[in-house]
Amino acid sequence: MLAKLLKKFKENFFYLSILNFLLLFFLLSKIRFFSDSELLSKSETSFRFVTLTLEYSELLLIDATKLIHFRKMINE
Repeated sequence: MLAKLLKKFKENFFYLSILNFLLLFFLLSKIRFFSDSELLSKSETSFRFVTLTLEYSELLLIDATKLIHFRKMINE
């Protein structure tokens, strides 16, 4: 079963791109909510924007690392 999943990733890398796009959309909606809130100041909104951006970047890096690992496993 794992081999089938790895083969699917090898053939269809766009699935990961779609997941990353959905994650980015989710994070942007959170940022918009934070910026529209009257309870948060501009500095707090900026801090949350930077935090969410870093979280998204970290997730992209993890996804890229997983893809590299899967490709190595498939090629072996």
